[in-house]
Amino acid sequence: MQNALVRDNLKNQSTHKEKTEVLIRWVAPPVNWVLLNTDGASRGNPGEAGGGGILQDSQGCFLRAFTENHGICTVTRSEILALLRGIVMARDVGIRKLIIKLDSEVVVRLMEGETIHHSPAFYSVQTCRDLLRSSGWEVKLEHCYRESNIAADWLANHGCEQEERLCMFDSPPPELGSIILEDVKGVAWPRVVCS
Repeated sequence: MQNALVRDNLKNQSTHKEKTEVLIRWVAPPVNWVLLNTDGASRGNPGEAGGGGILQDSQGCFLRAFTENHGICTVTRSEILALLRGIVMARDVGIRKLIIKLDSEVVVRLMEGETIHHSPAFYSVQTCRDLLRSSGWEVKLEHCYRESNIAADWLANHGCEQEERLCMFDSPPPELGSIILEDVKGVAWPRVVCS
């Protein structure tokens, strides 16, 4: 027993990573690109869920956003549904160069081809993959920390609470406008990460 404890302790020491605090902020896309930030939320897992997404140009200007009530589901399913709605929104407004950022590493891995079996999200995942790979546009998918995804987080939480199934915004609600302004000004938030 003592040998097992020593082995576990040595293993933990060898895998222990130093942690450091970094500042995270929203970053605008390059010129001629549009950024789509999406997020899903669930009040319980599963629980009342919602999603949101926002399109912004290289100056940080608001282009379009949505909130969506997902009913009762898991946070991962909500993240997938928000991503799907965001991709469709970007296609509908004619975006040709799109960077997508979301704070779910699980969903990023699913979009990159990680296998998904016997899941109610299978169809949504496959639809997202097909849209991402379709011709007519260039798309980059990236994971981001939640501190750089605050606008989409606000939209997703709003989606959990709204009675309407889907709300599309051609101009930002006042609360969202202040978040966008902070993002554009470069307000950064601390986060502890492994170094």
